[in-house]
Amino acid sequence: MKKLLFTLTVLLLTSTICNAVVTGIAGFYRQGQVFLTWNKVTGNSIFYKVYRSNELISGITNLSACEYLGKTDSKSAKDFDMSVHDGTDVYFRIDSAGPRLSSDNCLFVATTLSDGAYFYAVTIETNGIEDMTIVPGSNVLSTPLAETVMTPLPVFQEQRSTEGIAYDIYAYFLSTRIDPYQQLLKQAGFFGSDFAVLRNNTPGLHPLRVKFHGGGVDFLSGITTTQQGEIILSCEDNFPSGETSAWWGTNENFDIYSAKNNVTPPVSGINYSYTLRRLSAIIDWTITHLPVDTNRIYMDGVSFGAPGAYFYTITYPEKIAA
Repeated sequence: MKKLLFTLTVLLLTSTICNAVVTGIAGFYRQGQVFLTWNKVTGNSIFYKVYRSNELISGITNLSACEYLGKTDSKSAKDFDMSVHDGTDVYFRIDSAGPRLSSDNCLFVATTLSDGAYFYAVTIETNGIEDMTIVPGSNVLSTPLAETVMTPLPVFQEQRSTEGIAYDIYAYFLSTRIDPYQQLLKQAGFFGSDFAVLRNNTPGLHPLRVKFHGGGVDFLSGITTTQQGEIILSCEDNFPSGETSAWWGTNENFDIYSAKNNVTPPVSGINYSYTLRRLSAIIDWTITHLPVDTNRIYMDGVSFGAPGAYFYTITYPEKIAA
């Protein structure tokens, strides 16, 4: 009897805390990634958990058999890098030719790991308790997305200029599930980071300088300062919490949404160098799409940015001239 009463209490508590279901789920596939959006749910301490399956997700039973892609928070549509720079909330553009998302949207970006057609579902976790209610068309895609494994591309955000010199700003979305047979690199399933490109459209190949900014400034600082006709690639390294990966990566238990890591850092788990993976993907994209002389790629790091130049150079020495 006591066990029955305890079970009923837990069920009532769960029903009280988790009483909302995601609405308005939508998604599209582009160049090796799926972009999911849905309507933000009002409330504190809310996270969203995302699942993928090659079969229709119709209930809790087959949800538990789905591939878990990680979680995200209610501010997932916010571009933290540009928001910090502009001093106001700025939201990601997930289609280079489309509008920016809004404060009412949530976002999740998943990298395709196997060719196929996949359904997606989003559940709500409140105060650590997950509501696994499934409502097709509301928090589950009713039709699958046809996907092919491809190298993901960054998404153009906007063009700006400083003293009449134009440069482009892109967002790169990193999925922390990179292998269908291995665990997530982090519980946060994805996050977006910005970078800026100062092009050189004159004939011929040009040197590429990859800049890692110092503390107290951001990735747009000095973006228009060039030498010898070089192309500038300036990267950013912020988490939503305001902390950084120090241009390397973090422990799998590091929480990118909480500043408490400084107080109670992880003491166990695997340390993953996923930031270096992201930087390498951005550099490879620049080489592919701009007239870069691959024999003249240089790292430029000052103060806080110095570890970025150092870590990358010793990890990929074959790519860097100096």
